[in-house]
Amino acid sequence: MQVLTAVVDGGSIASGARSVGVSPSATSKRIASLERRLGVQLLHRTTRHLRLTLEGRGFVETARDVIAALDSLETSTRDTRSAIRGEVRLTAPTVLGQELVSGIVARFLLEHPEVCVHLDLSDRVIDLTHEPYDLAVRVAPRLATKDLVARRVGIMRTALVASPAYLERHGAPANVAGLSEHTVLDGAYETDRGTWQVQTTSGLRTVPVRTAFVCSSPGGLRQAVLAGLGIARLPLYFVKGDLHERRLIRLFPSCVVDQRPVFLVRPSRSYLPLRVRELADRIARELPAALACR
Repeated sequence: MQVLTAVVDGGSIASGARSVGVSPSATSKRIASLERRLGVQLLHRTTRHLRLTLEGRGFVETARDVIAALDSLETSTRDTRSAIRGEVRLTAPTVLGQELVSGIVARFLLEHPEVCVHLDLSDRVIDLTHEPYDLAVRVAPRLATKDLVARRVGIMRTALVASPAYLERHGAPANVAGLSEHTVLDGAYETDRGTWQVQTTSGLRTVPVRTAFVCSSPGGLRQAVLAGLGIARLPLYFVKGDLHERRLIRLFPSCVVDQRPVFLVRPSRSYLPLRVRELADRIARELPAALACR
């Protein structure tokens, strides 16, 4: 198979022979032997040119996949016998990366000091098929394309929160409908500004709200809530410490404000270096509990 693909790639028997390190006559004999074994002609040969037959094109296409799989198997087998080393490029949303992913990466690197991880924190959706990244953490309703492999690694839940000072001045809403009587703060990334949807035990409620502050950064939104400006929706993992220390109060904890799946995404190439697989597995093990605030 390798001899035939080398000849096709080189465009001639002589060129293919050089690339595999055998003589042209030996190369011709190997191809002829392969054709006899298969019972079909694979190449049309002339003194100046050669071209694949219809059967030859089908054989070479499959042969390339087989050769690539064998190369991948050999590399993977060598990886398992060697130390984990090399570079991994990972991207994650800014706040999720700061709060959770960077800690997971740090613990991974303590165990694998010969690995270097480049962690890019950005809310830009990076095209993994054209930019040099191995992995991406993404928050999205669903991810399924022929170019990407997506692995669900958790759920990001949102909490309704307010500061004790705000609740002391304005009181807490008695029910979800009462949110319309309060000042709310919102993220610039939200698409339902002007109304909030909350899943209660009696069904989905859509509540009109008055938005006083819109911020593109969850960190800026958190600071406004801590200052007592109003009620906001923030990722539960992001305000876990504030809730524990009573700097913020969670409203309607039994209601579902928003929850979005979190995926670990990679390009759909067949072979992954061991260092990338190990980091992906570490993130998949640790991130679900971190998102659930356990």
